[in-house]
Amino acid sequence: MAEVNFCLGPHVGLRPAVPGIKRAPDPPESYSALELQVAEPPVQQLEVISGVESVQLPCRTTAELHDVVKVEWTDSGDRKVHVHSCVPEEPEDQNQVYRDRTEMREDPLRTGDLSLTLRFPTVRDNRTYTCSVYSRAGRPRVETRVELQVRAQQVEVDSGAESVQLPFETTADLPEDTLVVWWCDEPEPAKKVHEHGTESDQHEVYRGRTRMREDPLNTGIFTLTLNRPTVRDAGTYACRVYGAGLIFLREKTFQLTVKGVSVLLLCAPTAAAVSLNVSPNLQQFFSDDSVSLSCVVGAQAGGQAVKRTAGGQTDLCGSGFGTFDGSSCTVSGLSPSDSGVYWCEAACEQMSQQVNISVCPRNDFARCPFILEIPALPVTAGSEVTLRCRNKDGSTHAVYFFRNGVHIRDTTMQRVKVEEFSVSEVQQSDEGLYWCSTDLLGPSHRSWLSVRAPPAPPPPPSVSLVRLICLLVVVCLFCICTVLMVLMCCSRKTGNKSPVAMEMTQCFGEYDDIAAGISTEHDF
Repeated sequence: MAEVNFCLGPHVGLRPAVPGIKRAPDPPESYSALELQVAEPPVQQLEVISGVESVQLPCRTTAELHDVVKVEWTDSGDRKVHVHSCVPEEPEDQNQVYRDRTEMREDPLRTGDLSLTLRFPTVRDNRTYTCSVYSRAGRPRVETRVELQVRAQQVEVDSGAESVQLPFETTADLPEDTLVVWWCDEPEPAKKVHEHGTESDQHEVYRGRTRMREDPLNTGIFTLTLNRPTVRDAGTYACRVYGAGLIFLREKTFQLTVKGVSVLLLCAPTAAAVSLNVSPNLQQFFSDDSVSLSCVVGAQAGGQAVKRTAGGQTDLCGSGFGTFDGSSCTVSGLSPSDSGVYWCEAACEQMSQQVNISVCPRNDFARCPFILEIPALPVTAGSEVTLRCRNKDGSTHAVYFFRNGVHIRDTTMQRVKVEEFSVSEVQQSDEGLYWCSTDLLGPSHRSWLSVRAPPAPPPPPSVSLVRLICLLVVVCLFCICTVLMVLMCCSRKTGNKSPVAMEMTQCFGEYDDIAAGISTEHDF
């Protein structure tokens, strides 16, 4: 039996005759609907984890497809995802978002399997997709809808852990011009976490804390290691891979949860938290300046270690940098190589908050015209903070201030230069990335202003159960004793008094005899 061509367009006209089979009359040109088993197919739910190589959007039908000329997949944004057409001269209008990422099986109109394979799905592909089949009349004849949900891979870690890994393995032997970039998309604004082969534009929060394996393009292993994760590192992370010309290749998304319960509670339930003090309380310095860092546990200082990560290497104060006198670490004659992340460590691996310190070359006016005076330690909500841009000689400079990439304007919404920017009552919304700049000079280094909640009021004094029971016992005993004493007094007042009177009469008689004897003996 000869093979029947099931993909014929209007330019073909009649269906071919098949030996031994009587040809049925051609359908009229106005024919535009097929008999379907389900008139309004429900939306199918499909869920996958980010990072999978591909996902298949199902679309199968048992209806006759002899007069079908086109199968079209579209998304909820009315963008064409994939088109399988029997008309060779039909223009290619697939949306570039799906370019080189979609595929259908061979001869779908003969098998009735119109499913679509979408390679490297991302969270941006979370849409409803529609499969439509068109006849020669140009109207949709079969329709299937699939709602795709690409979920981020969940990763959990305890605050204070040494590191956490975001695993990503994909195709090996990628071209040398492949670009691999890790981003933190949420909370906004987005921050560059790590880029393979360069530290350019890496956000200061992650500087010196991230690394990838060697030769990831050949191995296909893009796993990111984040050192010393804190609660502030929680968010949505994505690794994006681009080819030549920044053509998107693939992506994997993670939801990182950093638990606030610290492991040091398991070590010592009564251990006080360790904190870091910085003097002067600044994040940015010129070269040759000095800074002192000290650790405090509860109300006592000393007995801890100051560490830092700079240039991808972690050192201990007193051996790798600075001088340590047992209570504080002093770094004199700062240089750009001292830029990094500093923190304290105490017993049971207790860790303080981390502080980013950047050092600006004093003699490089083109790259570093001034520094931003911004607190290194978190600012308490409700307090006042003032930011200034300082020159090398200590004087302030009239500049524009920026927060999270947006120019900070005055009360009249005008863009003006000021020597300082003050916030009288700091709120959580004031937290962000700050820097200053002028029209002629370049911008300062960027630093993150942290805002912490004010201390909670002391709880009301509580009475323990044991003390409450003791108090009740004492009160009850007091009441019982008081009642008994009252009853005894009442009984004495109302009782028979004759025995007492007789006894006293006898006593008085004896006293009379004695008195008489005495008077006789001394009668002159």
